[in-house]
Amino acid sequence: MKKSIYIDCRYGISGDMFVSAMVAAFYPESLTIFKNYNSLLNRNFGVSADLKEVTKNGIKGFALDVKEPDIRFKHLKQFEEAISGLEIATDVKDLALEILNNIGEAESRVHGKDFSQLHFHEIGSLDTLLDAVIAAGLVKELKIEYVFSSIVSVGSGEVHTEHGIFSVPAPATVELLKGMPIGGTELKGEVTTPTGASILRALKPQFFLPDGFYLENVGYGFGQKEFQHPNFLRILSGWVDEKEFESLIEVSVNLDDITPQVVATVISELLFKGAIDAWSESIIMKKGRPAFKVCFLCYEKDLEELIELVFKETTTLGVRYHRVLRQKIKRELQKVETSFGEVSIKVSHLKDGIKVSAEYDECVELAKKFGLPTNEIKRRIEHECAEKILKNRDQGLT
Repeated sequence: MKKSIYIDCRYGISGDMFVSAMVAAFYPESLTIFKNYNSLLNRNFGVSADLKEVTKNGIKGFALDVKEPDIRFKHLKQFEEAISGLEIATDVKDLALEILNNIGEAESRVHGKDFSQLHFHEIGSLDTLLDAVIAAGLVKELKIEYVFSSIVSVGSGEVHTEHGIFSVPAPATVELLKGMPIGGTELKGEVTTPTGASILRALKPQFFLPDGFYLENVGYGFGQKEFQHPNFLRILSGWVDEKEFESLIEVSVNLDDITPQVVATVISELLFKGAIDAWSESIIMKKGRPAFKVCFLCYEKDLEELIELVFKETTTLGVRYHRVLRQKIKRELQKVETSFGEVSIKVSHLKDGIKVSAEYDECVELAKKFGLPTNEIKRRIEHECAEKILKNRDQGLT
């Protein structure tokens, strides 16, 4: 079982709401972690946060009241130097830096400036540093292995920045949420902030709640603003079976005016550009016309580019797509010495055994060398490798 969280962002997400909700979801273990990082940041930079227990809308949770000196960091490098100088674990530093780098990259794209020339405005205060470091500390020290999330509500209306008035979500927030499912435009106000969006981006969640999520606790983190709707982030803590979950997009397009050669080219290009899998099916369309159905699987971040490729390489005027869930069994690639020589194999781990698959192209070459059928070579190599792996496992060698 893997320790997991589900981040319910239906009322948005901010840095302080994430920290508060994590403390609530893993209380009391999380409280010690929070206090340690809070004290560290106070000693080094004079910034700290009071964790307050609050009740709003009949729900009990936590909220942060940040106290910070009148100091602003103007450049990302100052944030990086500040975190690098802290005596904290490397994985915590790396995650905190990723959160801040995400914001810097987003601001860079918005303003069209190089990283090194970028001036931080709204996020230059030390509360951003506090949110990033404590969030990273909680995730790493609590040993969170799987992260899931709802769609991200962004709100509506206007937000006032040092660059003027912009519609919600703010420009940097939009950049940070690219590739994520968003909604919640019926909510009034800026409910998702750049820091909140950056934390999500750094955690790389799967955007669904998996079946069989063993719920252990729930925590509510409240924001400082008052809206007509609730202003909290909810985090569910629990466990999931040791599986690999992926949320993917499946795309398909029907083509009745294309040759098999072009279909093969399109599939090759899709795979080269990042599709996880691509294939074609023979279908019959209207008026009894034979046609091809070209399909592919991809991550959401690659969807736009791959659809554009389909439009460019085919005559279609539209495609269909929907979200699918993929579950993978644990597997690994190995190089194994066999009676036929060294061979690449894929080992898949099942509850009651293993599956071994030898690299087919290598089996073809070995079949030529030994004068045996390819299937015979493949079968014998897989049998030999499986016996060797299971023997080593029984002896505690793997």
